[in-house]
Amino acid sequence: MDPQQLAQMMSSMGFSPEDLAGMMSQFNANTSANGLGSMGDLLRGITAPRRSGVAAPRGGPPSLSFNSSPEEVAAYKDWFEKDSKKPPVPGPAIPRTTLLASQEMSRRQQEEVERTPETTTYQTRFTVIGFPKHSCMLQSHELEPTSVVAIQTIIEDIDGDARILSIYNFPTTLLSRLSYIDVLFPLGVTMAILEPTYKAATQGPNAIIRVDSPTDIVFLDPTHELLRGVHWKTGPRVSSFSAWPSDADRWKARGNDHFKAGRWLPSAFAYSYGLRCDPTSLVLRLNRSESYLRLKFYTAASADAHHVRCAAGVTDAYRDKALYREAKAEYGRGHYQIAQILFKQRRSSHPDDSESAGWVDRCDKRLREGQSGAYDWMQLFKQSQNDPHLDVADYKGPIEVRQMSNRGGGRGVAAIEDIRVGDLLVVEKPFSYASSNIKESGVIQMTLNMLTSRMDKQSQSTNVACATQVLYGNPDLDDRVFHLYAGPEYPAPPPTYPPRPVSDPVELDPLSPTQRIDMAKLESICTHNNFSPMPLQPHDPFTPISAPGIDSSTALYTYTSMFNHSCSPNANYIFLGNVIVIRASCSIKAGQEVTIAYISPHQPYTERRDTLATAWHLPAVCDCAQCQDDRVDGAANLRHREEILATLSGGLLRRPLEELQALEKKLSATYAPTRGPRRLAMYNVHHVIAEHLRASYSMAAMNRAIQEDIKALECLGLTVLKGAPARSVSRSKSKKRRDVELMVEVDHLGYVPEEAIAPMLRIAQSYIFFDDLTNILGWLKTAQWGKHNPGTTL
Repeated sequence: MDPQQLAQMMSSMGFSPEDLAGMMSQFNANTSANGLGSMGDLLRGITAPRRSGVAAPRGGPPSLSFNSSPEEVAAYKDWFEKDSKKPPVPGPAIPRTTLLASQEMSRRQQEEVERTPETTTYQTRFTVIGFPKHSCMLQSHELEPTSVVAIQTIIEDIDGDARILSIYNFPTTLLSRLSYIDVLFPLGVTMAILEPTYKAATQGPNAIIRVDSPTDIVFLDPTHELLRGVHWKTGPRVSSFSAWPSDADRWKARGNDHFKAGRWLPSAFAYSYGLRCDPTSLVLRLNRSESYLRLKFYTAASADAHHVRCAAGVTDAYRDKALYREAKAEYGRGHYQIAQILFKQRRSSHPDDSESAGWVDRCDKRLREGQSGAYDWMQLFKQSQNDPHLDVADYKGPIEVRQMSNRGGGRGVAAIEDIRVGDLLVVEKPFSYASSNIKESGVIQMTLNMLTSRMDKQSQSTNVACATQVLYGNPDLDDRVFHLYAGPEYPAPPPTYPPRPVSDPVELDPLSPTQRIDMAKLESICTHNNFSPMPLQPHDPFTPISAPGIDSSTALYTYTSMFNHSCSPNANYIFLGNVIVIRASCSIKAGQEVTIAYISPHQPYTERRDTLATAWHLPAVCDCAQCQDDRVDGAANLRHREEILATLSGGLLRRPLEELQALEKKLSATYAPTRGPRRLAMYNVHHVIAEHLRASYSMAAMNRAIQEDIKALECLGLTVLKGAPARSVSRSKSKKRRDVELMVEVDHLGYVPEEAIAPMLRIAQSYIFFDDLTNILGWLKTAQWGKHNPGTTL
C-alpha cells in the first residue's frame, strides 16, 4: 500500500502517525522513522501461522504446518513445556490505539473473506490443546471482581488498560460470521472473567488473556452489584454502544428480533436479561424455552417450560405452549416415557392435532427400540444417506460395565448372560459430533495436541467445542462425560458406568452459568475416547473409499467408550450416519469381557503396538490372541512380513498368478507352524489368487479358486464346514435337498466380518459353474447371514 494512502486510512480511523509507528514496531523492527514500514508481518501474524522452516522471531515457538515432521512437532512440544515453566513476568504495555488498529485490520481481512466465499483461499488457524489450563471452579460472588469492557477481541479494565481477549469454545461461535459474533459480544458489553489466564501468544507479538471455558464468562448489566461504585477511566460508556434496554418488554422485543433472524443464543441472552428486570415474567421464560429447543439445550428448555406450565395463575394459552415445549424437550433428553405422557396430555385437549399424534407415535417407536432393540434397519440406512443425525433411541443389550483392574481406567464391558453371534449389544447416538467441513467453512484449523504430540484433524478439535456446547446447555449430563477415562494424568474414574441419570431438568442462565466445565480434562477425555465415524454407504466401484484423514468426522460416544480394545475382538461395530451399532462377532459366555477393535486388525504388529501406545496410551504389550500369536512368530518373522506387506501398495490384481503364488509362500513362511489358519495378512493374497484362477473358466481352476477363497475366509478367523471340491451335479438331484445349511461355524464371524462377504459371494458364483444348487444357496445364505442379521434364522 502506498504510504500516503495508508496514512490517510489510519487518519480516517482516528490514529495518528505516532500510533501507527507504535503498532508497526510490534511487527517489524525495520519500521521507518515516519512510522510507515512493511505491512507483511502485520497481515500474516494475526490469522495464519508462520511457514514451516522459517525461524521464529523473538524467541517464539518453532513453526508448524499440517506436514510437520514428528521431529518438528517434538521440537514445538519441547519449547512449549520449557516456556510454560518460566516464571511470570509483567506483560508489555501496548498502546490502546495500537491494539484497536491491529484488530480493525484483522477484521477487515476476515470481512473480505466473507464477502468473497467463492474464492478457493482458506484461512489457516493454529491452536494447541492438551496442555494444563485453568478453568474456574468457583462462583462469581466468591471471587474478587475484575470487570472488563469487550470491544470485539480487545478489552480494557476500569483503568483503561487494554489487552487482547481470546475466547475459546464459546457455544454457537464455531465458524460463525463476524456479524453474529458482534451480536453475542456487542461493542461495550461488560463482562466478568473468572480467574483469567494471561499468557504469551503462539501467533502474533502481543500477550493475550485466554478463556478456554465458556462458563468462566459472566455477562453483567449496568445495575449488577459487581459494578457498584465502579468508575471507568475512559468513560462510563463506549460511544458506539447500542442503547441498553431498561425493562423486560424491550428485552423481549430484542429477543424476538434475534429469534426471527435465527440467532437462537442471542435471543436466549436477551430473554435472560429481561428476566433480570422481571424474574416473574412467564412469557420471557416461555420464549427462552423455545430458543433452548433450537439450540438442543434440552434440559434447560424443559426446566423453563416446566416452570411456566406449573406456575400459579398461568393462562391456558401459556400452559398449552409450555406443555408442548416441555414434551419436546423431554423427548430430546431421551425421556420418551415422560415425553409420551406429556404429548398425550396435549392431544387430549387438541384431538384434531395430527402433529401431537405424530409425536406420540415417535415416542412409541423410541420406546420399542430402547427396550427390545427392534429397529427398522433398512429405513435407517436410507435416512442416513441424506442426514447422519438419525432419530433413534439408544439401546444396551445384556452387558454391563465392571471393574477390571488390568484395563486402562480400571473398567470394561462384560456379558451378563450368554450372547450369540450377531446379537445386538449397543446402539448409541453420539454425545457430540463434528463433521468434515473444511470446504464449506473456508477454514483450515491446525491443532497440536500435546497429549499425543500429533497434529489433530480439524474435526477432532472441532468436536471439543461441540462437546463443550452440549455440556453448556445440558448441565445434567456433566457426569456422563466427566466419568469417562481421562488418561493417566487424572484420577481413576468411578468403577461403574453410566452414572445415575438426573431426572429433574436443570435451569440455565446463559449470562451467569453455575456449572463449571474443566476444559483441560474435557480435551483429554475427547483425546482418549473419540471415534472417527465411517458411515455405511452403498458400494460404488468407481468411487474409492477414503480412509479417515484430515477431513473425516469425529464423534464422542459415552457408553461405547467403556469397551476396551482387542486386535482380535469379539464384537464388531458399524456406523449408520453418526449412530454406532455394535454386535457380537463371536459367541460370548456370561461374565466374559466384550471388546472391540480401536484400529484395523489388518495393521502389522509393530504398527498396531505403536499406534495403541501413542494414540491411546495403552500398554506396549497387548494381551489379545492375535498379538500373542504374532509374538510367537518371532521378531525376525514379523519384520520380514512387514517388509513384504510394504511392497504390496501397488495392488495385487495386476500381478501375475505365478508372482502371487510365490508371494503366498513367502508370507506363509513368516508364520510359526503352530499358528493355525488365522493369518490376516494373507487374506488378500488368497482372495486375489482365487480371482486369477476363476478367470480361466476351467473346472480344475474353478475348484482351486473355491479352495483359495475358503483359505481367505479361514485367514479371517472363520471355520468353514463345506470345503470339499466341487463336482458337477444335475439340477434335479440338487433340488431334492430343500433345507439350506450355513457353510461356516456360527459361533464366530471372523475378526473383520465385512471382508468375509466378497469371498462368500464369489464362492457361490463359482458353484454356478458346476450347477451345484446346494452349495450356491448355502453360500448365498451364509453371506446374507454374515452381512445383514447374524444370529437369526433366515
